[in-house]
Amino acid sequence: MKKKLFIPLVIIVAFIVLLVFITVKGKNSEIVMWINEEPVYAQEFMMFAESYRSQVFSYYKKNYGAEFDENFWNRTFEGETPADYLLELVIAKITSLKNEQILAKRLDLVSAIDFTDFLSHYQETNRQRDKALNEKKVIYGPKNYKILDYYLYKQTNLKAACIQFYENHIHVFDESTWDAFLESIDYKKKYDYTLDIITLNILKADSIGLDEKENALNRLKQIKDDYLEINKIKNALFDLPHKADCYQLSVLANEVYPEDSLENELTDILIHLEDKDISDPIYYNGKLIIFKVLNKKEAISDISNYQNAYVEWCYEKYLDANKKNLIIEIDDTIIQNLLKKLNH
Repeated sequence: MKKKLFIPLVIIVAFIVLLVFITVKGKNSEIVMWINEEPVYAQEFMMFAESYRSQVFSYYKKNYGAEFDENFWNRTFEGETPADYLLELVIAKITSLKNEQILAKRLDLVSAIDFTDFLSHYQETNRQRDKALNEKKVIYGPKNYKILDYYLYKQTNLKAACIQFYENHIHVFDESTWDAFLESIDYKKKYDYTLDIITLNILKADSIGLDEKENALNRLKQIKDDYLEINKIKNALFDLPHKADCYQLSVLANEVYPEDSLENELTDILIHLEDKDISDPIYYNGKLIIFKVLNKKEAISDISNYQNAYVEWCYEKYLDANKKNLIIEIDDTIIQNLLKKLNH
């Protein structure tokens, strides 16, 4: 007999607890979404809806010439209303933030992620700032935080804590992942070069005759084909029809050169050459130039410049994988009623 009464009793107790919960939370804490059983409240939802309001209007104004009036949010533009677009942005944003909050809670980095707990902390923070100002104490930042600013500020700190935990306890370096990261940032290997440069001063390319220009090019090609040691090259330059010179040049990948320097022009050409290769003649700043690569070596990169970005990139991938497992429930009736308030 006890066994039969147990289930109804549990239901009654659960109903009483739920009733008390709703009463305590109040009307302003109406729940519009559940993400992995974590509630999203009406105030939380509207906070982001208001933040996207001007962005959505600007989008429809720019692309469709829309004007804002009482029918704007429900007017259809190519099968979609501004309200639909706004809802899409808000849900995506809240889902992304809650995903990270849920992860932080699972990692025991925070004990609670409920918006009502955030509100209490937010109000207390502003109260403490008011008190400090009244007591003529120095505070940093705004006199009072706006609610969205404070929400995102707390989220930034939460993200930093998650990344730190991920790096210390979850992340494992993987060569293929590292290569994928470098590809994602369009990383190109950098090299340091030592070059022999031969320059033939012809001033402006259009200031000499075609025969003379052709002769100069052929002579440079001959020097390229019969490349001698640098001390002998200087002797070979005397019979050229224009002032010539030969010198060595170092081009270092991690140095910043003046905008008008030859080094900036060389980088795209040098990447295709290897040790002892000789370039075809190029025209640069009134001179015909050829160069020989005496030495090419990969530049020493400060890997720490990329390490933090790599860990964060991996963390975002980890976060995305978690997002795929989220269970999202939406109360569309409540949300549609909230969206109607955007006209006011």
